[in-house]
Amino acid sequence: MFNKLLKGFAVLAALFLVLVGPTAYFWIQWMMPGNGLPAATDARFSHQVAANSELVADLERILVEHHSQSGAPSFSAAISRDGELLWAGASGFAELESPVPATSNFVYRLGSVSKALTGTLLGRLADAGLIDLDARVADLAPELPHDLHAITVRQLASHTGGIRHYSRMPTWLPAHHESITAQHYESVEDGLALFIDDDLLFPPGSDFNYSTFGYSLLSYLMERATRLDFATLVNQYLNAALSTDLRLDELNVDMPDRATTYTTAKGRWGPAYPADPSYKWAGGGIVATPSDLVWIGQALLGDTFISMPIRAGMWSPVPITGSNTNPQNYGIGWRVDLSTRTLGEDQPLQMIHHGGTQMGGVAFWAIYPELGISVAVASNTGERAVRGDVQDAAYALVRAVVTAADDQTLGR
Repeated sequence: MFNKLLKGFAVLAALFLVLVGPTAYFWIQWMMPGNGLPAATDARFSHQVAANSELVADLERILVEHHSQSGAPSFSAAISRDGELLWAGASGFAELESPVPATSNFVYRLGSVSKALTGTLLGRLADAGLIDLDARVADLAPELPHDLHAITVRQLASHTGGIRHYSRMPTWLPAHHESITAQHYESVEDGLALFIDDDLLFPPGSDFNYSTFGYSLLSYLMERATRLDFATLVNQYLNAALSTDLRLDELNVDMPDRATTYTTAKGRWGPAYPADPSYKWAGGGIVATPSDLVWIGQALLGDTFISMPIRAGMWSPVPITGSNTNPQNYGIGWRVDLSTRTLGEDQPLQMIHHGGTQMGGVAFWAIYPELGISVAVASNTGERAVRGDVQDAAYALVRAVVTAADDQTLGR
């Protein structure tokens, strides 16, 4: 009897070690930072100016204040209005080990802000007649499993196609979680193996399920429709058109101007786990500067970069069965909301936006059509609590620009 109990205990212990051991090691190694932040992380910034000196000083103050209270290694931000970059600045350190001060020229991990860029790229391709938003998987990639054939490009871009998101395994088991895989995939097609044979969650178009994997499939359809790989599409239809420098986040490629990624908690830091985003470039694997984002935002506010009909479709919530919208007011790569957090309850504004959080990166990007403003803020930590500080910094920057414009109009 004792031997049976001992064997049973040994089996349970082995099972415990298999399930919990890697997670315990992961948490100790990667999620419990032990280094104190360097002094004066708020004392460095650089900027480009197309605005008055008082406004620049106000924008710098806002960025430094929000960065300081966040406990993040650095914040980088930019804001544009009416076709010009007003200001871009950075506070803190792009690399803590040396340390290296952050500047507005460092690129940051964008997380799911990448979806807004992919939606914009999709709009460009649709405008050029290179892809039909209502084309089905069956039309573009008939070799994929038959259960996927009825899904349309539009449904993938709006999360209404029924593709699952990350595993439902608790995220507090990070060592086992597919969202932070360290495996490198050589192509978009290779990354499809993570989910392509899984059952749909619902019939396409009948419901909503936010899905980064859906964007991986979307980018594959974009490749099939154009006969160009995703990186080439980004370069040809976004970077070349606007002189931006969007890049796929490839850990095996040296990028001296990529802000180093960190895990932070309670004023302490450690290196971020080297999660490889090659399986999700379209949905969470692009790096850029905030200046790149706001410049694209200004282009979207005009009528030449993407035509008005295509843009209107991008910035309109895609309906699901039984409703004229969806739970997140999601269009093509963008959420569409009335913001009262920007100028207050009495001044609601249409805000076209997307946020993102991943290992070593938090970002937020918003466009305000009524104001002609685009704003973006990014940080080089994946700490979820920093997401709120990043968004609040963006709202405060917009308020400062609006207040300065109002004061100038009133002749103050």
